[in-house]
Amino acid sequence: MSNILVLGSKPNSIVPNIFFEKVYTANGAAEIGKRYKRKFKKTNIICSVGLREFQKNFRVKRRIIKSNPQKIHVRMGILNNNQDIKTIIENKSSYEQFKFQFKFFYMGFLTLYFSELFWGKNFFLKIKHFIKRLIKKDWQGISTGFYSILLSLYENPNSKIIISGIGMQGGVQFYKSKRSKKYEYSSRARVDRFMLSLLKNKYRKKLYSTDKEFCKLAKIKFYNKKKLFKF
Repeated sequence: MSNILVLGSKPNSIVPNIFFEKVYTANGAAEIGKRYKRKFKKTNIICSVGLREFQKNFRVKRRIIKSNPQKIHVRMGILNNNQDIKTIIENKSSYEQFKFQFKFFYMGFLTLYFSELFWGKNFFLKIKHFIKRLIKKDWQGISTGFYSILLSLYENPNSKIIISGIGMQGGVQFYKSKRSKKYEYSSRARVDRFMLSLLKNKYRKKLYSTDKEFCKLAKIKFYNKKKLFKF
């Protein structure tokens, strides 16, 4: 059974000092994938990013391109390839990436629709957000970090998935980035935590994390190996 690494951007996270066949990264965590590959040169980096994040956040775009990934998974839109990106690009529309998530959770699409009610700090904001998504038919579901975990499970069904830098608590990133003032990151983290509670056991049992707090939250095993570095 091979080992697969999934990287997010939570600060003070540990990267194990072992070879991973593939490294999946969410948004700007591509920088950590690149750093890991300096030692383990045969690993393949696979990046996940939302279309708007890639187009409007130059810090994320730059980190992804510089990581020289084998593939970029773009969710919630179509990114046309250009001379800046010399790799495979796999696009999923808003509905396609939403539908992709169905199979991983108990009650499938019903769980995903209901999860959007966890967005927002109060009842009014929750209902306003839900109606807006309903009218626009623009459903996100889980965060890009969680989405990277699902991709790794889907593409590597017989592997152990080791998670580092994903905590599902909102908060800051390890790199300097001007986060949107309109987007509620802690609300998306609440959606993630609800969805995590309904992740099917056949997928959950394949997950491990280097973060003890996340292990407790996700009810998965702690992965305790010698560290390569901390970010």
